Amino acid sequence: QQMQENASSGEKRLAGYCKGAGIGLLYIMFFLALQIIGSFVCVIGYMIMGIAKGAADPGQTITELAGKVQTPEIMTNITFISILIEGFVIYLIFRVKCKPDSGMSKEQLIRKRRKLIRSLLNVRTGLLLVAATVAVYGMALLISFAVSAALPEAEKDFESMMGSATGGNPVIAFLTVVILAPVAEEMAVRGIVMKSLSKYMPITGVIIVQAVLFGIYHMNLMQAFYVLPLALLLGYTAYHFDSIIPCICIHMLNNLMPYFFALIYSKEVGIMVPVMILAVAAAVFFLTWKFIPKQNKAEA
Repeated sequence: QQMQENASSGEKRLAGYCKGAGIGLLYIMFFLALQIIGSFVCVIGYMIMGIAKGAADPGQTITELAGKVQTPEIMTNITFISILIEGFVIYLIFRVKCKPDSGMSKEQLIRKRRKLIRSLLNVRTGLLLVAATVAVYGMALLISFAVSAALPEAEKDFESMMGSATGGNPVIAFLTVVILAPVAEEMAVRGIVMKSLSKYMPITGVIIVQAVLFGIYHMNLMQAFYVLPLALLLGYTAYHFDSIIPCICIHMLNNLMPYFFALIYSKEVGIMVPVMILAVAAAVFFLTWKFIPKQNKAEA
């Protein structure tokens, strides 16, 4: 009888994982569809404006515009606008689906927010989060080296995609990569998806499954692998702080790293660079954890 109960319990857990992962995947597909629809709307709008300003021959104008729309200058603008559209829809869903504070009074909500702000501004917590983010970036670089060695075509596809999406206006590209994408993706994955997964599986499963779904969300093999360490950190952070605010900060910092290292390191990045990044970040994390005391139990 005990074996039958254990087997039944295991089947229920597996069913919960499958159902939760399936619903999470549907959300990811929906978010990707939003990106595609947003891009399509932008392209149609660009073509209509181009035809309105073009010569008398609409056919020739359309052909010329079709060639221009694939250039980095135009694609960067399209990426920016499509993420704005996607982010707005995600925000509306987030407001409906993710209301962990709906049962709190105004005073309780204010106390919770103040507690979160104090924790994030605390030196120990801040250093731990920054060190963990830098370490994760080092891990991601190491993973990218491994994926590039095993699958050279994946690296080429990634570079082509990123060059097209961010190779235009550098200010717009920066705003897209460092500001808009982290906000939209955290509301989507650490907000909506994690909230959904938590109904069907324990927190360990939630963190792991959302990380896999976050890899799928990026739509290319290279990023699917190297975002996993970041996604695991973001999933744990969302659970630990019961908020996506620190996740947004971590995500922004992570996406800022390539810009930062491009300024201080102009040579080609070899495998020793991520090793050194990982070593320094691990040392800072350990020293902070060991020698800077906690001020209260709520801190990291």
